[in-house]
Amino acid sequence: MSNLFTSNTKDFGFVRVAGIVPVVEPADVEQNVAEMIKWAIKAAIKDGQEKVRVAVFPELGITGYTCKDLFHQGVLLRKALDGLKNFVAATEYIDTIFYVGLPLMVDGQLFNVAAVCFHGKVLAFIPKSRIPNYREFEESRWFRPASNLRSKVVTFDDYEVPIGTDILIDTLIPGLTIGAEICEDGWMPDAPSRLHVLNGATVNVNLSASNVLIGKAAYRHGAFPQLSADTFGVYIYTSAGPGESTADLVFDGDAMIAENGKVLAESRRFQMDGEMIVADIDVEFLMRERMVVATFGDSVAANKRDYRYVQSGLKNDRQNIKLQRPLARNPFVPDDLMALAAVCEQSFNIAVMGTVWRLKKLAKKLGKKEIDVYFGNSGGLDSALLTLIATQAFKILGWDLKHLHARSLPGFGTTKRTQKNARAIPEKLGLDFAEIDIRSMCLEEMHEMGHKPFGIDLTDLSVDEFQAKLSELPEGSKDLVFENIQARMRTSVLMNLGFVLGTGDLTEIALGWSTYNGDHMSMYNPNCGMPKTLIRSVLLWATKIHFPIVLEEVQDVVKTPISPELLPAKDGEIAQKSEDTIGPYDLNDFFVYHVVRNGEEPAKIAYLAEIAFNGDYDKVTIIHWLKKFYERFATAQFKRDAAPDGPKTGSVGFSQRGDWRMPSDVTLELWIKEVEKMIAASA
Repeated sequence: MSNLFTSNTKDFGFVRVAGIVPVVEPADVEQNVAEMIKWAIKAAIKDGQEKVRVAVFPELGITGYTCKDLFHQGVLLRKALDGLKNFVAATEYIDTIFYVGLPLMVDGQLFNVAAVCFHGKVLAFIPKSRIPNYREFEESRWFRPASNLRSKVVTFDDYEVPIGTDILIDTLIPGLTIGAEICEDGWMPDAPSRLHVLNGATVNVNLSASNVLIGKAAYRHGAFPQLSADTFGVYIYTSAGPGESTADLVFDGDAMIAENGKVLAESRRFQMDGEMIVADIDVEFLMRERMVVATFGDSVAANKRDYRYVQSGLKNDRQNIKLQRPLARNPFVPDDLMALAAVCEQSFNIAVMGTVWRLKKLAKKLGKKEIDVYFGNSGGLDSALLTLIATQAFKILGWDLKHLHARSLPGFGTTKRTQKNARAIPEKLGLDFAEIDIRSMCLEEMHEMGHKPFGIDLTDLSVDEFQAKLSELPEGSKDLVFENIQARMRTSVLMNLGFVLGTGDLTEIALGWSTYNGDHMSMYNPNCGMPKTLIRSVLLWATKIHFPIVLEEVQDVVKTPISPELLPAKDGEIAQKSEDTIGPYDLNDFFVYHVVRNGEEPAKIAYLAEIAFNGDYDKVTIIHWLKKFYERFATAQFKRDAAPDGPKTGSVGFSQRGDWRMPSDVTLELWIKEVEKMIAASA
């Protein structure tokens, strides 16, 4: 059937494909074939680097779709075969599999077929299965369905060619196997593409001649991307366009390339000239998705069929080729404003409703109508969002906000700016607010345990005297015990007060950027499913939609440098910035998505990041932080193993009960060594 799938660090599993909409002249075969050859050459060598490996022309493109009763004329049918021979001969030395459409007479019947062409040969003929004959369609006047076919093989140009709907085209590109269907086939519940996928196809092509009606294009652009999602595959759709007869219908030249539910490329439609859309599909990603979603394999096992696999010998060559596909810099944050608003709304509502039901059930267990809930409010992003989530949950429950207690717990690194926002937001929302200075408690604990922070003897030192000494420390001074005591003291105070909601976000959970049994712990964490790059957007969205009264404060929070504020401030400003230690959040979220969600290898992640960030971070910087990510991700697993409950919001989650599972004593040396090779190569 197909070759074993192995990762290829040379091309990273990317394969370039195209949908081509040529200008067609109905019944003028020579003109149509010449036009197709022109586009075939462009697909292969445009700008010296297109290197398309699979290209799809429209249904009946050699003759034109709108020939009607001329399909019964022997002259047209013979000329169509000659046209196919000419096309095959002209593309003999092009390393591209082409799908072209023509009428073909077999077994005394006329079939609407796709010819699969490669290196001067027709590899297979794929006949149309469903022949529409309703409303504006009358294809059964000329064509018979594939089920009428008796022959398994036909002779074309003195060699035998398999024919049927049970044929897939194999390649020497790991994971790339191609199935085909024609127009109406793809609209039906028993679409051949679905069976192709269950028998090995990762890519399905559809040669179409679908006329345009009001709303029909939108329907196509909903149906076929969804089909690619349902099948964990790629769907290349190419429909007839300029030049077809407009006597009764108009054809808009619609074309699209969809991968696992996402449209990678689409045509402009209604063009006077021909058009080619191009995209790099990720076959490696698709194969991994099918492996991870084990029920896909169960579907395969339940739908085994006898298929014929035709080996094309197609290879890949992506040297000096620029990646051509949408690549999100912030994969968790849509660029489109409407899509972003929808993501923010869903993220906020998931967190809110998770909190609502957790509090409602807890109150029922305790035999109370309402319970007191506490959370730490630092004046930072995560705690600001948690404030809004908890407030909205209380409103839905109909509970009195006096039972929602925001506590600011300033330590030795807290600035006036964060203190101001920590107070203003809950007070404006009508929550119970109080400030608990933890410095004296931390100082006493350090003194009792005999710890001298930064080498400072605490004997007979007041809080203010110690704070003054901290301001004299040289830049870059570190003392992990000093930091941890503050983080754990804050959590200890909150836990002693009552039921605590946590604030840790997905990114910091991945990196272990928390103190074990300190800010790492709570009774429930509504934020845990949201990455840092999304937190900003959700916070601003929730504020504008639900809590505009605190918009000014929230906007200042968003502008404030992200910090645990555990080390002393400098001149009243935050000195300890999280990104200085763990790396830029946008890079880390990119790594989280491609490591955990997509399971990509280090070299591929670095390659994609270099493209996505386009000079904002150079290759050396990207690789440096990628290594740090793997190191932190591995060592943080013990914290994730003991994390509190919290809702999964998007495609990545770290619950040790329902999502990510990894040994806490694993080192990820295999991955780190791969990154070290890149570091050595770039030195």
